[in-house]
Amino acid sequence: MKINEIITESSNTNLLIIDVQPEYAEGSFDTCARILPGVQKMIEQCNGKVVVVYNDFGGGDSQHSVYQYLAGIDDFSSNGEEFDEETQMWVSARPKLSQHLQNATYLQKEFGFLRAYMDQGVADGTMIEIMREMALRKVNDSRDIPFEELPKWVQQDINNQLGGHNWDNEGISLQDYVPIHLLKRLSPFYMMGGGRNECLREIELVCNAFNIKYKRVDSLIYG
Repeated sequence: MKINEIITESSNTNLLIIDVQPEYAEGSFDTCARILPGVQKMIEQCNGKVVVVYNDFGGGDSQHSVYQYLAGIDDFSSNGEEFDEETQMWVSARPKLSQHLQNATYLQKEFGFLRAYMDQGVADGTMIEIMREMALRKVNDSRDIPFEELPKWVQQDINNQLGGHNWDNEGISLQDYVPIHLLKRLSPFYMMGGGRNECLREIELVCNAFNIKYKRVDSLIYG
């Protein structure tokens, strides 16, 4: 789905923004800098909830720096910003954008909770089946499930793709940084950000595993 198609729809739909942050603004072929203006426009027009998910890189980007980036605040001396004593934040000249970002929910997540499988070619359906099995058993780590209790087709795919790697050494981890309960409450929502086949794809697979409704905004995805 493209942004110009969304503008004609209701602005009450919630937004999920993934890894649109300073760390990903430069250095690769397709960065989040390209989609930033469109993401800002979506935030300004949104009358629903806004959830911002970001990586912190062990002390790199913070909630405050992500807020500043999305608000377009990059030079305090020349951008005409004001310091709001109440919120202790620099406020953008675009008040609607700033207001929605101040009211947004910010979630810090770990990097790559599905990547051990994704990067080695494990099928989407296999990962979805494992996540569903984890939910049924109320475990946060796939390695807590005996391998022989998985469906045979899942066992075969794991064996084929992971080669000599043992089930106990390669796992899916769904800790608190994968907020399934929040995604369910946010549903339905528009999803945007990146990377296309990395962090954003991980969240998509989680949504697909738990029947969480979303629309991917293709023109606002990078990577």
